[in-house]
Amino acid sequence: MSGQINSCAQWGRWAGFQAAHVFPLEQESLWIQHNYGRWITNMNGVVGSSGINSVQNGFILSSSLHELFNQYLFSINPDVSISELEFV
Repeated sequence: MSGQINSCAQWGRWAGFQAAHVFPLEQESLWIQHNYGRWITNMNGVVGSSGINSVQNGFILSSSLHELFNQYLFSINPDVSISELEFV
């Protein structure tokens, strides 16, 4: 998302990066109510039956962007596909 490249990823080192949920875990009841789990096609390694913990509901962010994302200072629009973002 930021364009920041993890040059240590090949060695499994992810310092400064964190996994984030696109749809927040604290809203799992809404996830279930609206049946968003129907979009999850890969249940490998998923804990629970709702699918909210699927890798398809996640992405990797830098630690600083993860903090901003958790504060709802930016969001993901699933109806828009953008391959490259430019922050000004």
